[in-house]
Amino acid sequence: MVRGQPPIRLRVKDIDFDNGLIEIHGAKGNKSRLVPLPAELVEPLRRYVESRRSLHEHDLANGTASVWLPHARHRK
Repeated sequence: MVRGQPPIRLRVKDIDFDNGLIEIHGAKGNKSRLVPLPAELVEPLRRYVESRRSLHEHDLANGTASVWLPHARHRK
């Protein structure tokens, strides 16, 4: 991480499993970039995403689902 730069956050929608790419937003120079998704990470990452999806669906069914909105509070 570059000093003074916020950490890059990876979102599920930024991962393109079909084409083996990850889209990075706000990288060096505040530019977006496409980087290759390492082949050895595809299956572990798919399993992780699926486990989070299952957990989210469980939380929805129980009425306990929520999201973290770090910058929403200052707008209230």
